[in-house]
Amino acid sequence: MFSFLLALLCSLLFLTKYINMIIIKKYIIVGQMNNTNININDLIQNEVNRISLKYGKDFLDCEDLIKITGLGRDNVRTLMRSKNFPTTKVGKRQVVSVLNFVTWLTINNNKSEMQND
Repeated sequence: MFSFLLALLCSLLFLTKYINMIIIKKYIIVGQMNNTNININDLIQNEVNRISLKYGKDFLDCEDLIKITGLGRDNVRTLMRSKNFPTTKVGKRQVVSVLNFVTWLTINNNKSEMQND
């Protein structure tokens, strides 16, 4: 069980770094082209808008997270049950708002980068 959780944690850390690296590179390039300053709130809001438009919803379920993250169903379900992941229960279903998901990714990525420095 411990090795499974360790593997899940490693996968999530890699995934959050990878996704945020793509997001940040995308907006840094756009910001440099437009000669503007980009702040973290704008980054989060732009990514929330992009995901909401792509999936046509404001809340993501397990299947959506599988598509977005590329993780397997068991890993996504374990993530959704973890204490620090911002899920909301709707009846028997667990969902996460796009805003909370993107914010969670950003915050966890920043924490892992600070620990690695």
